[in-house]
Amino acid sequence: DMPKRKPPHDPPAAFAVPVGAAPGCPYPLGASRAVELGPTAGPGWCNFALHSARAQKVTLFLQWRHGDGDAPETMELALNPTTHRTGDVWHVALPVGLPGAVLPMPSPASATGDPTGDPGFGVATVLYGWKVDGDVRRGGWRFHPGMVLLDPRASSLVPHLGPFADEHTTPPKLMGSLADVMNGDDANAFAVYVPRDARCSKPRLRRTPSMEVMYELNVSDFTGHLSFVASFGNEAAGPLSDGDVPSRRSIPKDFPGTYEAVLEKAEHIVNTGATTVVLHPIQASARRTRDDNFGQAPISVFAPDPALASPSRGEPAHQLRALVRGLQRRGLEVLAHVQITHLAEGSDEKPDTSSLRGIDAESYYQLGFDGRVEMNEAVHGATALNPTSAVTQRLLIDALRHWRVAVGFDGFVVDS
Repeated sequence: DMPKRKPPHDPPAAFAVPVGAAPGCPYPLGASRAVELGPTAGPGWCNFALHSARAQKVTLFLQWRHGDGDAPETMELALNPTTHRTGDVWHVALPVGLPGAVLPMPSPASATGDPTGDPGFGVATVLYGWKVDGDVRRGGWRFHPGMVLLDPRASSLVPHLGPFADEHTTPPKLMGSLADVMNGDDANAFAVYVPRDARCSKPRLRRTPSMEVMYELNVSDFTGHLSFVASFGNEAAGPLSDGDVPSRRSIPKDFPGTYEAVLEKAEHIVNTGATTVVLHPIQASARRTRDDNFGQAPISVFAPDPALASPSRGEPAHQLRALVRGLQRRGLEVLAHVQITHLAEGSDEKPDTSSLRGIDAESYYQLGFDGRVEMNEAVHGATALNPTSAVTQRLLIDALRHWRVAVGFDGFVVDS
């Protein structure tokens, strides 16, 4: 039998649709609500801006689902350099959640799905990333037109929702989420709408260094040991009799080693007499579960690591905010140990591109006399950021401001 011909009215696998895009603004960089185009709360417009001095072609990659059990959808929006580029910044604005808009309104970062089934059921999600390409003669050999790169200023990173229809697109490790961007009230919920039982019961006083007692804490190790499971079982089931085994049924499998699990043992920290908690690096790391338990090889300076979050209890950014506010509620100062000298994107000989290296390596990273990116010899696969670059300086300052304002850290421990 001859193969059946495809009806002419069936659309091809890839086709163009009007999405109502606006030129957008070059600043602020990253994803932000475009208040000049729509309302300041609820459905509105989202502005996307990316700095890439050497790129000649930039494409915004989007993936979303409505949360009603539907399969994830994807869309690519190629930016026109005539209308979507100002200097070295590429930008575009899209409607989100408005009538007739392609993108749905994302659920708040605190939204949780079905804990017994699909964590994404009932949670509308919109993720984004970038594809960048350029001239090989102008450093474009580091670009990969088929690779989806995470936004260096994405405040919340989560795994992609599912496979892509385009077989030439390389699935990213993580993608940026618009939950906090479009639900700005949720990012400040702990600071503005503080429930009575969540208010600080002990005043947090600034102490001189000689009066501080610091408790350094690794999120994954602090509650990842078997002793935590046993103590949690004791608290849940009451005192144990001789021969009894601690019950683990009340502990979700993905609970130990997370932000929420640390908060569960906060009284232990208070009982030690500590006044300040120093969290070991919690920036997103692609190697956290492999060989980077400490967090020395981050791939982002803005986003917390999703590997330390429970997948069914909201997005990582929300869970980290809950941890910081919970510790502060008990009178503890919370400092963050941040890595701002390098990112783990490999060398030019052994690249591990996930973000800046494939976006604008010449602007963000230190280059040697031979034009190759320089490495931080103290950390395997760590590419050294260029602290003398104005673009890098702005990225790092904005990142520290984000950790302080949006997350609520009291201060930082910075590696030099």
